[in-house]
Order: sequence, then C-alpha cells, then structure tokens
Amino acid sequence: MSTFLQMINRVLTATGDGNDLVDTGATSISDVGHLKVAQFVNDILEEVEDAAQWRVLRQRLSATIAANGISGTITSANERSRVFRVHNAHTGELVPLVFDVTTSSAQQRLIEMDFAQLLFMDQNNSNAVDSTSGPSYFALNPTASGMEVYVWPRTSSERTIELDLV
Repeated sequence: MSTFLQMINRVLTATGDGNDLVDTGATSISDVGHLKVAQFVNDILEEVEDAAQWRVLRQRLSATIAANGISGTITSANERSRVFRVHNAHTGELVPLVFDVTTSSAQQRLIEMDFAQLLFMDQNNSNAVDSTSGPSYFALNPTASGMEVYVWPRTSSERTIELDLV
C-alpha cells in the first residue's frame, strides 16, 4: 500500500517530474508544485471514497442526546461522513443503520427525515417532550468540524444513538 507521499512521487514520475521527488520521510511539504500534486491526489481520493459505501471505511459511532434535547455530537465523525445503508429486500429501499440503543434489549431503528422537516416538526410541536417513548426520527447535520445527529420527538430521558457511518 502506498503512502500519500509515495503517491505524489508516482504522479511526479508519470508527468515527467521524476527528478523533483518528495522525500518520503518528510513530515510536511512546502514546494508549490508538490502541493498542487498533493491537492490533485487528495481530490481523486475523495472522489473514489464518495463513489461507493466502502465497507473498509464503515465505523459504528455513537452520540448522546441529553434529556429534553434534540441533538448530539457524533464523536469521531467529520463533515464528509454519511450514513451507511443496507438494502431491504422486502421494500427495495436502502435503510440507514441508525438505532436508539438506550435499552440494549429493545433497540429501535430510527427513520430518516429531512433536516429542515425535523426542525419544523420540533418547532411546530412547541419543542414538546414525549415521556412515553424514545425518538422515532433522525437527521444529520454536518458542521465545520464534524457531524451532529438530531432526533424527534424529544424525550424526557437521555438517549444513546448508534450510527454506522462511512
């Protein structure tokens, strides 16, 4: 498996710039030409990662929703994270792997809702808290530094949400 710097050198060699290779032991690069190639390599990497649900990139992460809260931060997620989905043979739909796991013996799958719609439902319901059950719906909100999960309806007890993300 190639390191990032080795990939940069492969591009430099392929484009005829093989005399100006990056030191593969370097911790950073500052040469403008090398930085351009690094950006090119990184853009292609992101394009390939976004092309499919690569199982090797799947992680099971969690978020805690405070009592009476609507959202929680998904630890270790980033702004490019997205929900891993599995094909449901009965309905033909791709089902997001997002669960309320607060009670491990009675985990509940959450249904995806558009973020704006979820905020509307919460506001339209006067931010009311449902004390009888857990949330039924979720939406993801990417932030500058990561990802948040929003749930609806709000509940009177703290909830743990588990998500499989790419």
